[in-house]
Amino acid sequence: MKDIELPMGWVYGIARYEFLRNYCPTMFKSMLEDGTLYEHIKYIQEWGKEQEDQAVERAEASEECRKANEEASFIKKLRILETAAT
Repeated sequence: MKDIELPMGWVYGIARYEFLRNYCPTMFKSMLEDGTLYEHIKYIQEWGKEQEDQAVERAEASEECRKANEEASFIKKLRILETAAT
């Protein structure tokens, strides 16, 4: 029985892999043996990334984020002016 290799950067997939391996070893071994582990991990990674993207979209659409971006833009402009004046 050979273990699977997961791509670097798969935060959610690797977390699921570690969870199954450490806390559900029977299920982990069964999925590894029947060849379904990689597809399951890949699905969890894709689902987790979609959830993350949706959360970022909601946050970026918020009034708080808009105000923070305006403030950051204003501060950036002030720094440019300060640099130009020296």
